[in-house]
Amino acid sequence: MNRYAVNSPQPPESDRLTAYGKFYQSSLYAAFPQEHRHARGRLSFSMIMVDQGAHASIDPRVSDTLLCLPVSSSDACTWSWDMGTGWRREPSAPGRLLVVPANLESRWEVTGPRRLLLLIIPAQTMRDALGSALSSEPSAAFRSLADATWEDSFLQAVMLRLWEAAAGLHPVDPQLVDCLIASALTHLLLVAGTRREMPPVAASRQAPPGVALPRWRLRRVTDYANAHLHEDVDLDSLARAAGLSRRHFARVFLKQTGETPHRWLMTLRLERAKELLANSDLSIIQIAETCGFAGQAHLTRMLGRRAGMTPLRWRNEHKGHHGNLDSDPALQSIALRRLPPPWQGRVSPIR
Repeated sequence: MNRYAVNSPQPPESDRLTAYGKFYQSSLYAAFPQEHRHARGRLSFSMIMVDQGAHASIDPRVSDTLLCLPVSSSDACTWSWDMGTGWRREPSAPGRLLVVPANLESRWEVTGPRRLLLLIIPAQTMRDALGSALSSEPSAAFRSLADATWEDSFLQAVMLRLWEAAAGLHPVDPQLVDCLIASALTHLLLVAGTRREMPPVAASRQAPPGVALPRWRLRRVTDYANAHLHEDVDLDSLARAAGLSRRHFARVFLKQTGETPHRWLMTLRLERAKELLANSDLSIIQIAETCGFAGQAHLTRMLGRRAGMTPLRWRNEHKGHHGNLDSDPALQSIALRRLPPPWQGRVSPIR
């Protein structure tokens, strides 16, 4: 099924396959319909689009780093994996990414049919693309992205565009894939939270080694919670935002903040509700929904416990004195996101 452009000579297929690509074509995976494509630019990588069925497998240690993207899956399809730290299991949801770091044996169980896109990145490509920003071996740099899947619209779009460009149907595809793979790896490094080594003065300002939850991880969790406050945010989603397992996240979060994730999230919801009560004309019901409460009664009960007053009393006593919705686009976008159409014309988001 491999397809290549015919405007330039290509090396033999055996010379173009990555270590993992060779394994894929000689293992049980060979039974699945699949297509392999390879980089046509300066930075070497391979991709596989495969229609998998239910299976159980053991993948060997290879020097390549894998980025896995389910493109489509049956409703009941799940995937489970163990990369040496215990089994994880999640629905094989389209768009949710997972990294398999280099030099790790991995065990897999997939329960149903799905289409999977694999980006296979050799260690040399990592070093060429990231340079000094990659302060550790790839296996360590991306280990935090192997515990749980996560959504990333940028990486999803880049992987799909890389797949198209790797077909080599356009003269500028070699230049395009170099830019795309460099962007993807840089973004992946940021998601993983790795940082290149800093000089001593800068390093002294960082959290000490004993800190359970570094500030950059807590900031990722806070950013995620604020962006999804109107939704049902659970412990699993917060752990994924931190790049940690559910159990480990709950433990280090409590140790670092002195609060459980649930209580901390409730504080965020209440602070957002106070801002909207004081600085918007939204009804209390709409504010409750916007901030992720189960209803007006839930908001009233929680505000009473924390602030000792009802939403109406808070609004009357703090009108215009608790934050500034008009100067905060983030607050406006959250408020607008859950309002019915008639209300959307009454508050205009700042541009």
